[in-house]
Amino acid sequence: MFEALVHIPTWPLINLAALCIYILTVKRLTVFSFVFVGTLILDALHLGAEYYFISLNVLHQFDTVLFVSWYVFFGLTDLLFVALIVWWSSNLKMALDWSSKGVITLYLFMGLLQLVTLFARLFFYWESFDTIHNLLIVISNYTVSVLLLGHVAVVACLKMFSNNYRNYS
Repeated sequence: MFEALVHIPTWPLINLAALCIYILTVKRLTVFSFVFVGTLILDALHLGAEYYFISLNVLHQFDTVLFVSWYVFFGLTDLLFVALIVWWSSNLKMALDWSSKGVITLYLFMGLLQLVTLFARLFFYWESFDTIHNLLIVISNYTVSVLLLGHVAVVACLKMFSNNYRNYS
């Protein structure tokens, strides 16, 4: 059982730790709260899908189907997450803060990158694009973690040093 824990990337664990700190410091729901929880749900969904696709990869007769499914699933779930947050915040007339905008932009980028990579590999046979794709996805995921953790750090510091922290949470 512990062998599976070794394969969990560090960014979901960083995000979970930041969420625990955020819950302890903020007493109200904001768009950032939903972006934060949505990010954790998306991380769990993506990890589960990744393990599922990898487990199906032993059956090599489905290579093309798995290849297309991988990129479509990850691309569409990232774009759906962005659409839901933007739709939700606009319907409730809640402003997006700087970190929420950053996280949404990164997920928009990752979703589009997944779909561009799929088309580049399917139609142009650019296998070398895979290296760039993998690097950009990892950098983007860590940047999401830095944004989440940075927002939590700012809110926690403002709460400790000021009574007027509500404007930033």
